[in-house]
Amino acid sequence: MFAFITFLKDNVNLIATVLCGIGAIIVTIIIGVKQLNKPKRNAILSIKSLQDSQKTINNNKSRLLETIISREITFKRTSIPKVPLKRGQIQLILGEPACGKSYALIKLFNKSNNIIFFDSKTLIDYLDETKDYKKTFISNLNNSQKKYIIIFDGIDELEVEYGSQSLEYLFQFIIEIQSGSKTDSFIISSRNAFYKKNNNFMIAKKYGIDFSVSVVEKWSKDELLSYGEVIIKNTNCKKNLTLLIKKCLNESKTLSKTISNPLDIQMLIYLLTIKDYEEINEITSKFNLYNSFLSSIFVKYCKNPQPGVSASDNYSQFIQNCFDEYLKNNSTNISFSTSISSFPIFKQNGMLIHYSFLEFAVAKHYYDSIKKPLNIKTDLHVFSQEYKNEIEDFITDSINSLDDNEKEEIVLKLMQIYSCTMSSSGKNELKNINEKFINHKMENIVKTLPFKEFFTLKSKTNFRLGRLYFDDKNNYTTIKRILELIYYNDYNVYDIDNPDLTTNIKNDKNYYLALLRRGCAISASFYGFEEIEIDYVKKMLSIEKQFKDYDLANRSHTMLFYGDVQDNKSVFEFKDEDYSISCYNSVSKRIKRLSVNLNNEYPKNDVKENKKYYFRLFDLATIYSFARTRDVETLFSDSDKEIIRNCFVDFEKASTERRELMKNIKGLLIEKL
Repeated sequence: MFAFITFLKDNVNLIATVLCGIGAIIVTIIIGVKQLNKPKRNAILSIKSLQDSQKTINNNKSRLLETIISREITFKRTSIPKVPLKRGQIQLILGEPACGKSYALIKLFNKSNNIIFFDSKTLIDYLDETKDYKKTFISNLNNSQKKYIIIFDGIDELEVEYGSQSLEYLFQFIIEIQSGSKTDSFIISSRNAFYKKNNNFMIAKKYGIDFSVSVVEKWSKDELLSYGEVIIKNTNCKKNLTLLIKKCLNESKTLSKTISNPLDIQMLIYLLTIKDYEEINEITSKFNLYNSFLSSIFVKYCKNPQPGVSASDNYSQFIQNCFDEYLKNNSTNISFSTSISSFPIFKQNGMLIHYSFLEFAVAKHYYDSIKKPLNIKTDLHVFSQEYKNEIEDFITDSINSLDDNEKEEIVLKLMQIYSCTMSSSGKNELKNINEKFINHKMENIVKTLPFKEFFTLKSKTNFRLGRLYFDDKNNYTTIKRILELIYYNDYNVYDIDNPDLTTNIKNDKNYYLALLRRGCAISASFYGFEEIEIDYVKKMLSIEKQFKDYDLANRSHTMLFYGDVQDNKSVFEFKDEDYSISCYNSVSKRIKRLSVNLNNEYPKNDVKENKKYYFRLFDLATIYSFARTRDVETLFSDSDKEIIRNCFVDFEKASTERRELMKNIKGLLIEKL
C-alpha cells in the first residue's frame, strides 16, 4: 500500500496526463453521441412543432358552440366511432358533412402525443410538389426513429385543389411514409359522397393499400334532440329552448328535414336564442338555415371599422371574398381583416370551422347574382363556372326554396343570359317561346368571355334548367320547350369572332355540340321528357359517322366525372379515344344503379328516387358504349353480368319506344357477356 502511494506521488504528472486523456476521450464520445442524436432531436422538435400548430388550429371547443355556451360540453353517441388506435393499419372514417368525423379525430389527437394531425388545408400544402413540405416531413419521420399515427382529416377537400389526382397524391404520400420510416398507422376521414364517387377508393389497391372502414351513421331526430338538450342545459337563455327544438324537429315541419347534423343543431339553437320561433319556422332549406345563421352572426360580431358600413355590407363582402378565394386557388383558408377573423365561424388560424361554410358562401354568391337585375355590370363569370357537387346542391336548394313566381323569374334571367350565346335563328326560335327571354344588352359582355367560360355558361344553363321543381306542373311545359329548342335548334357552341378560338376548337365543334346536347338529355331525364333522352341515346349508339361525337362526349364526360381519368383534365382536354384507359368507376356506378330493384311503381313523386327510373335507359346505353370499346371480360365481374341480365326494363308507364330501346340495348349487352 505504501509503495502504491509512493508511486502515485512520484508519477503525479503522468497520471494527470492519462486522466486528462481519458477525460478528453469521454468528452469526445459524449459530443459525438450528441452530434449523432442531433438529427433525431431536430426531427422530433420539427414534428412537435407541426403537432402544436394543429392543436392551436383544432382547439377542443367549437368556436361556434362558444357563442352559445361558455364552456365545452361532452356528448356521447354510439355511432361516432371512438377510433381505436390500430397499429399497422389504415383506418377510414366515413360520414356525411358535419356528422362528427373531425370532432372524434380531434379528440383523439388531443389525448395522445404520438399522433400527427393534418387538416385539409395543411395536407393540400404538403401534397404540393412545388413546395418542400412533404420531403422535409418524410425526412423528419425517418430521422425521428419513432412510430406515429398520422391523421388525414377531410381528404374530400383535396378535390378542389387536385381534382381526380387527389387520391393518387394521397396514397403516394402514404407509400413514401411507409417505405422510409417506422410509421405505418394512418386514420383518414372522408365524406360519403367523395368515397362513393371514387368507387370506394378502389384505386388504393394499385398501391397495395387496404382499409379498415368505420362509418359515422346519420343522426336520428331523437339523437339530434338529445344533443340539443345537452347544449341547452349549459346555456343561460330564459326561453324554453327544449320545447322550441322539439317543435322545430317535428316531422310535420319542413324545417325538420333541414336539421340533420350537430352543426345544424348548433346553428338552430343560436338562432332560437336571438329570434322568434315564427321567424325560425320560415326556414325551409339548408341554404336558408346557413343564410339566417351567418347574417345573424355578422349583425352581432361585426365591428364596423368605417362609418356607414353595415353588418349586411360586411356579410356581402365575406360572401364575395369566399367566392374570389374559391376561384383563385380553391383554398379553405379565407383571408379577412383581424376584426372579422375573430368570428366564431373561424378557427384560430383563419380557416373556416367547417368547409360547408365555404360551399354555402359560393352558392350564396351565385344566388345573389341571379337574383339581381341583369345589366351590363352583371358578372357573368359567376354563371360560367364548374362548381363541385356540394356547391351545386346548395344552389339548387336556394332556388327551390323560392315560390313558383320567383322561380319563373330565375328561368327568365337564365334564358336572357343564354340568349346572348345563341345564333340569330336560335334567338328567333326562343322569342317564339317568350319574347322576354331575349336580352340584347348583354351580348357584348358575353362575347368577351373566353371560349371555356362561354361554353360552360351554356352547359351550366342546361344543368340548372334540369333542377327546377315547381308546385304548378304547368311550368314544366315551358322548361320542356326550352330544352327541346336548345337540343334541336341551338348549333352555336362559341362566338365565331372570339380571338380565343383555336383550330382544334373549331375542328371539334361537333364534339362540343354533342356535349351540350348531352346536358339537355340529362336535364330532360329528370322531368321524364323521354323524347330528348331517346334521341340522344339513339345517336350515341349509332354506327353512322356523323353521330360519333355523341358517344365520345358521353364516355369522356362520364369518365371525368367519376374520376377514371387520373389527370387534372376537363372535357376541353380529354376525349376517350385511348381504350386502354380504365373506365372502372364509370361502369361500376351505373351498374350499381341498375342493381336497384325497380318495378312498375315508378316514377314516384320523389325526384331523386325517379332518377334511378329515368336514368335506366341512359345507364344501359352508357354501359353498352363502354362494352363495345373495351374488353368485356376485364370490364365486368360475374356479379356485374348477373345484374345486367336481371335488371328490370319493362316499365308499363314508359313509352313503347323507350321500353323497346331498353330491351334492345339489354339484349346487345347480354350477347357481349
